[in-house]
Amino acid sequence: MQSVEMTQAERAEFYRRRRGRNVAVMLALLGLTALFFAITVVQVGR
Repeated sequence: MQSVEMTQAERAEFYRRRRGRNVAVMLALLGLTALFFAITVVQVGR
């Protein structure tokens, strides 16, 4: 297998995209957590 070196610009773009994906996953997890919390509050409130 051949090692591929990235240029500084490619590396910066890679990290920028990865950070964007990480933020999207974090927001999705926070949204699910809020949804589950809201469902629990409604269920307990009955």
